[in-house]
Amino acid sequence: MKTHETKITVRYSETDQMGRAYYSRYLEWFELARSEHLKAAGYPYSEMEKQGTFLVVADTYIKYLKPARYEEPILIRTNIADMSRASVTFEYEVINERTKDLLATGNSKLASITKDGKITYIPDIIRIKLRN
Repeated sequence: MKTHETKITVRYSETDQMGRAYYSRYLEWFELARSEHLKAAGYPYSEMEKQGTFLVVADTYIKYLKPARYEEPILIRTNIADMSRASVTFEYEVINERTKDLLATGNSKLASITKDGKITYIPDIIRIKLRN
């Protein structure tokens, strides 16, 4: 799957006193969008974990451009920027769906590990589904 779009509305609990989305919420939105991307590709986290593959965040980055505000409709566009045998890097764009303003960009590199925490290969079936 090349690109996936996840839509949310900024909730009051996600904002500060000025009505702006708190900076750490973007990481939660990235996780939500990544989970939805995997599900849409046909391999949700729950299925991977049943088969013994766990994806853990090894590195993440956010560039804040404009604030997301309370009750604004937000679109998180997710794509896979890179995939190796044991890791996958997702890229994100956070967009105000109403104004089309780009609010933030970022990425997350996830490492594939076993339940015991050892680095492992991402199974081929998962890699194929994520590439299509």
